[in-house]
Amino acid sequence: MDDTGGVAGVIGLRDAQGGFLAATPLGARIAFRAAPSTADLVVDGIVVRDARQGIGGALLNQALVRATLAGHPGLRAEVRVQNSGAMEFYRAMGFAAVAQGRFGWPWTGQVTILRRAVDNVPEAGSMARYAAATGI
Repeated sequence: MDDTGGVAGVIGLRDAQGGFLAATPLGARIAFRAAPSTADLVVDGIVVRDARQGIGGALLNQALVRATLAGHPGLRAEVRVQNSGAMEFYRAMGFAAVAQGRFGWPWTGQVTILRRAVDNVPEAGSMARYAAATGI
C-alpha cells in the first residue's frame, strides 16, 4: 500500500503445492508445460504501479522473508527471455540464470529460470521479528 492507501504493487508466489492450473480445464492443463519442479518459492509475477521506485525490490525482500521462514532454499522466477526489463531487474536483485527452455504456454517462447538462494538474507530470528512486526 502507498501513503494514500492505494495498491503500489503485487507479487504472486507459489510453492510445490502448485498454482492456478489445479482448477483449470483439462485442455488448458495439457497445453501448459510446467518448468522443472523445485523446493524454492516461485515468484509467479510482480506488478508495480510506478516503476523504479523500489516497490518491486521491497516485494521481493518480503518474498525472501517468507521463503526463509517456510524453509524454502531460495526464490525462483521464470522469465520470458524477451522481457529484458524483468531479466535486468531480477539480476540486479541477486538472481542468476540456472536453466532455459520452453515452459508455460506454447506461445510464451523461451523462458529463463532465475534463482536466488535465501542464504544471503538476515538470520531467521530477526526475520521472524520483522514478519511479526509487519504482519507478513
